[in-house]
Amino acid sequence: MMRFILTTVLSALALSLASPLLPGYSFGGGLLAALCLAFMSSSTAIVMKGVGRACTLTWRVRTIGRATAILLPIWLLGIWLIPAAELMLVSRFFPATLSFTGWGSALSLAAVLLGINALTNPWSETLKKPCECGH
Repeated sequence: MMRFILTTVLSALALSLASPLLPGYSFGGGLLAALCLAFMSSSTAIVMKGVGRACTLTWRVRTIGRATAILLPIWLLGIWLIPAAELMLVSRFFPATLSFTGWGSALSLAAVLLGINALTNPWSETLKKPCECGH
């Protein structure tokens, strides 16, 4: 729970501070709007990672690992493109709070949020652990 709160707070800071740094992106809301957007982004990231892992595991088991070369890029693009589409959708409904000039700026902000989620997510720790085979 603390990691989720940390992810949400860091994402809210990124949403409010990245506006002058990223071209084509403007955020006109206050702290509450940033926290709401960050909560939505963090929740979506957790759900998408869980769905992606479940689908990837199921298809890898069914194809005896041969589908990994196809599924991994799809999974990585999915956890990057879906938050960008989510941000674009929010910007359509609330243009005074969040606006983008195009998909490139939405993808760049989604990449920033993805990086924050990857650094603070407990699943990212599994990537740092050595395998049980001794390598």
